[in-house]
This record gives sequence, C-alpha cells and structure tokens, in this order.
Amino acid sequence: MKKFLTLAALVALLLPTAVFAQLQPACTLVKDLTPGAGSTEFQDIERIKGQRSHEHFPYVTIGGTYFFSANANAAPGGQLYSTDGTAIGTKLLTSNTTFGPFKNLLRFRESIAFFAVDENAPGYREDLFFYDRSTGATTDLEVIGNCPVEPAAGYDRFNPFSMGDKVWYRKLKCGANAGADIWYDEIYGDTKVTNTTSYPHLLGTFGGKMFIVTGGTASHPGGTQLWKADLYDGQSATLVKAINFNNPRMDILPAINPGGTIGFLFIAENSANNGQSLWRTDGTAAGTYEVGKAFGYHNFISLGESAVYVGKANSGQATLMQTVFNPTTGVVSTKKLTDLALPDHIEDFELELQGNNVKGKMVFSNKKTPGDNELFRYDIKNGQYGLLANIHDPFQSQGVDGSSNPAEFTRIGPKNYTYFSADDGFSGREIWRTDGTPEGTKMIQDINPGPGHSNPEGLVRLNGKTLLFTADDGSHGRELWKLDLTMDIVRDGVGDLNDVEIALAGSEQFLEVVPNPVHDVVQIYSSSDKIANMSLFDITGKFIREIQVEGDATYANVADLRPGFYILKAKMINGEMMSKKVLKN
Repeated sequence: MKKFLTLAALVALLLPTAVFAQLQPACTLVKDLTPGAGSTEFQDIERIKGQRSHEHFPYVTIGGTYFFSANANAAPGGQLYSTDGTAIGTKLLTSNTTFGPFKNLLRFRESIAFFAVDENAPGYREDLFFYDRSTGATTDLEVIGNCPVEPAAGYDRFNPFSMGDKVWYRKLKCGANAGADIWYDEIYGDTKVTNTTSYPHLLGTFGGKMFIVTGGTASHPGGTQLWKADLYDGQSATLVKAINFNNPRMDILPAINPGGTIGFLFIAENSANNGQSLWRTDGTAAGTYEVGKAFGYHNFISLGESAVYVGKANSGQATLMQTVFNPTTGVVSTKKLTDLALPDHIEDFELELQGNNVKGKMVFSNKKTPGDNELFRYDIKNGQYGLLANIHDPFQSQGVDGSSNPAEFTRIGPKNYTYFSADDGFSGREIWRTDGTPEGTKMIQDINPGPGHSNPEGLVRLNGKTLLFTADDGSHGRELWKLDLTMDIVRDGVGDLNDVEIALAGSEQFLEVVPNPVHDVVQIYSSSDKIANMSLFDITGKFIREIQVEGDATYANVADLRPGFYILKAKMINGEMMSKKVLKN
C-alpha cells in the first residue's frame, strides 16, 4: 500500500495541470445560505424568457452581479441578495420581517425595484420598494394595494415592467370603484395612465408605447379592449381596438415584441370567440389583426423580424409556427414549420436558440410519437426537424415513464453550448449540455450522486464563464450553485486551462445588433460581464442616451429616434471600446 501511494504521488507530480483540471468538478456550491441540510427558499427562481411574460421576474443581473430574492434560515418577510459567484461575494443586501417575500425584481436605473406583501396586515397590503446600490438604502416608494378585503385569487399575477427610468405596475383600488389602474413610478413621483373599474393588465412595449388590456376581472386579468400609453410623454392611455381577450382557459396573456418592424404579438380570443389566436398590433386599429392560431403558453422565441412559437393547424394538430414581417410588402404572414407531438404539459414547453446569435436553430423538449419527452432540434435554414438525443435510454412507450424531460434551457460559452436539466434514468435529474449534436449532448455532473435528483433550477448566465443555478446535492439542501465553463470545457478534453481562458475571453468580445436596419426595438447580443456600459450616438458623435446592459440579450427601444445612422459604443471592463453602426429606418 505504501509503495502504491508513493507511485501515485510520483505520477501526480508528472501530470500536466490540465489533468488536475479534468479531475475537478465543474459545478460547485457557491454558498450554503441556510447552513446544514436545511434548504433556502428561492423566490420565483424559475428562469424568465421573452415568451414567459406571465411569470414573476426572479432575478436581475447588472455588470456581472446577480441579484435575487430568497429566504434563508426560514426567516420571515423578505431578503434581497447579490452574488458575484463566490462565497465571499454573496451578500444579504436588505431584509424586511414585515413585508415579504420579495417578488418581481426589476432593474430600476442602476439599482433594484421589487414588490412585497405585508402578510400580517388585515385585508391586502402590497408596496413597491427601491434598493439603491450606491447608498445601500432601501426605500418604500409606493403603496400599490391597501384594501380591507383581499382581492380574488389571481390578482397578484400582474406582470410589472421596467422601461428605462420608469417602473410600470398595477395599483389596486378599493370600495365601490373596486378595480385597479396602471401607474408608473420614476422614484421621485408616480403617474396614473388609466382610470378604470376593471383590472387592466400590462402586455409589453412596441413603437415607444406600453400596451395595456382593460376590462378584466381580479381573477381573470384578460379583458375586452387593447389600449396604449406613451412611454415618454406621461399622457393617459388611449384605446387601440376592442378585442375579446377573456378566454376562461387563459388567465394571463403571453405576448412578445420580437424586435424590428414586425409589430407587437400577443394571444387573444380568435374572431369566432371559440379559441386562441395570435394577434399583431402596431398601435393602430387597422394594424391590429389576427395572424395565426396559437396554442399553449411559454412558447414564443424572437428571431429579429420573425417570431417562432407553438401553433395549431386547422386540423387541431400542434405545430411549430413562424410569423414573419416582409419589409418590402409590409405584410405580416404566418406559416407552419413542422408538426409537433407536444409534451403532456404544454405549459412546460420551452424554445431556446442554439448558438450565440440569431441563426434560426433551436432546441426544445418534445414528445416522440408515441413515446417519451426527449431533446429535439429544428433548423429553420434547412427545415430539418427531429430527435437530437434520446437521453433516457432505452426508449419506453409503455409502462414506466422513460422521459428525460429536458428543461431550463440556457445558452452560453464559446462552443455555443446550451445547458439544461434532464433525467437519464440512472443519475436523477441533473445538469446537461448540448452543442447541437448527439455526441455533444452529455451530463456535466451528478451533483446528487446516484439516482437522487439535484433538480437544477433557475439556470442563468452570470458572465461569460459562469452559469448560476439552484440545486440540492443531498447534503446541504437547496442552495446556490455555479457551473464553471472553464472546468467543463477542460474536463471535456478541449485544450488546457490557459487555452480555454483565452478562448472564453475572445468568444465573449462581440457586439451583435438584430435587426439592422431597425424600425423600433433592437436586440443587442453582447457579453454583460465584459461590458461596463453602452451608449448610443448619432453619426456626428453627439451623445443620445445610455443603454442598460441586461444579460446576453439587451433590448433597446429606438422608436423615438429620427431615421438615419447611429453608432452603438460599448466600453469593456478592461477599458477597450467596441462599436457597431445601426441604421434606423
């Protein structure tokens, strides 16, 4: 035994650094916020995408710092944390034992806004709070609900928005004129934009306008009319068109602004009032019309001048659909890409781009016919659709469920990896990744060893080299974890540590604008951890405005700008400058 140990030690001394890296885990615990086996309760940790417009926003990332709401040690009220991906850099910022848990985190200027309910107050009391990063102070900005009787179930699903220097939200009214109104707050004052006894719902923005649905009830926010309010002038909302949104099967209205000139897309009743349809609006009555049959929730993905989503053919067959804007004819049209056999629970359906830009390739979970939910891929460019990887093998169509049920898709890294969670039937639900090929689809790490599930949730990109998520390793309870892409790639046998560090750094030095030319909203694909700030200038070099960097896909509304060329400039953390020319039409 002594001889063996000596030999092992000698071999270890001779091994290159890269081999040690291969032996290190790619996924590690960031910090045990609730020490021991107890779990931390992470609030609304499910990850938000553009198509998930009806869920609470669980986190905010600013300059490589992740802000999240959690309750550690079973503490009452609410707690706001931040992390840079290290234990020492994971800190409690503010807490409140009366109000909480903290919900709907939004970036408010360079700080954080959030909402919280006083659980001990009679009736219903909810406030809007502001955490100032520069001072560390927390201010109770606004009472947005204070009634002696709690509203009907479903009222709290009200989808607030942060647009520039404003937070848009719904404020509850009480008494004879019960209902709610849409307001926005600018820290130093608030403004009402509707006056209604219904329960209006915020849909989203396009053309410098915030779109609002009115006529809803407390339990069904969907209403009967589409309204709009200007994002900048502070005027009251005006009617766009009367539309029946109030489908009893659809409490909340999925909506998306894909960018470019396609318009704003949302789901409402079809003209026959017997099902759901996809609608489009440009803010005018004439430009508000049906463009295709819609199906389910969680199903939009933006591709610049087009949007891909799950639809329904005339036969009722679930299909992958694409709505496209033709800038030459000005026509918005919808076409079927392929038939689908959907998972049993359509609300869990996710689409995710494959790669670090808009290439028209996507991955998702789908159901084999007949069979189990596995990993599929569709390539818009060549129209190829099919099974990418049968993770839970062998295939089982009867008896025990043989589904891997891929979920929580997130793309990151120089090799265009898409990370997700899945269950292979042996290791439990763990963290996986794919490069778009069967052989490149593999489990990263069995965090909860053996058949136990670690159930990774809330996968979100912190920076170009780190993915954050929550998981339970069977010893610490559910806590905050991270995936080090450097370790993942080295353990995969690609180069050594130095090579991978250089590759990661180089791959993140990009700035991509889609669409370009742009009419309304551009998506700026960049590296949030490498960029300190972004600014927009006109062609003469005159400063126009700052652009907030939010994750790897930042949205910038330029609808208010005159047609012409503009320069987007990004200052990197190391001082380097990058720029991109943008044409506004």
